[in-house]
Amino acid sequence: MIKHIIFMLLIFSTSVLANDNVGKVCFGKNLAKPSSEHTDRLYLKINDSEKLYFNRPHKGPVLENLDLNKDHIVKVYFDDQIVISWILSYSTLKTQRVIIWRSAGSWRMEPVEESICK
Repeated sequence: MIKHIIFMLLIFSTSVLANDNVGKVCFGKNLAKPSSEHTDRLYLKINDSEKLYFNRPHKGPVLENLDLNKDHIVKVYFDDQIVISWILSYSTLKTQRVIIWRSAGSWRMEPVEESICK
């Protein structure tokens, strides 16, 4: 019985540590002014992810399990056309979590603490 409990604790701690070694993306506020930028016409994709809509409130990551050692391509679409793209590099940013948010006229991405993007 003791061996079984120790084995289960080892499995659990390994899975917790593995989850800490992945990149996560959260969304911040959308401060854009045109109302058309708050519709389902606007979304992001990271690599080959599904569409990540920016007009809905999100708590926690919108995408996780990204490889920290690889560069990822962030693409912003409006009416299914790419309007901007950039490289997300966790190693360059020296972080495991980033937040993407919209200011008036531009997109922003910055590293954040775990408490902001759990």
